[in-house]
Amino acid sequence: MSWKTFILGLPIKGAGIKTWPPVTEAQFLRFSELFSLELPQELSDLYHETNGLHEYIDDMYIGEFILEFDELIEENKHLQKERTEQEEHHPSTAFLFFARAGNGDLFAYEIDNETIQSNAIIAWNHEDDSVKIVARNLKSFVREWLMGQISI
Repeated sequence: MSWKTFILGLPIKGAGIKTWPPVTEAQFLRFSELFSLELPQELSDLYHETNGLHEYIDDMYIGEFILEFDELIEENKHLQKERTEQEEHHPSTAFLFFARAGNGDLFAYEIDNETIQSNAIIAWNHEDDSVKIVARNLKSFVREWLMGQISI
């Protein structure tokens, strides 16, 4: 499956998606050097086609949906540092954040035992630190989010 063909073929009313050139091997290498974690295959495949996705409504920029890869790295470094500082007081589940909801909430894969063991997509609420599963995999998540079928 081509991610670009899939995304650009979705019947999104009044909205648009901008794709970018793919992530470079140097960027993938930087990720692997910083995190002892393998990207889920479906996310890696997407980044091999486009370096993030930006949303538009009637040609007006709404925001970054799927994070550009360097932003994914920085967001996860920042949140990993916060988790490490808080763990002595409050152990927390680890996540690989890759998308924004536009309201401060983030979407992620759950990390368990330093691996991502499920393709389920989690919505993380930045206000109360709650999480919920919103899609069974990345393809479902992208389709359902862009078609307005996921609410958080």
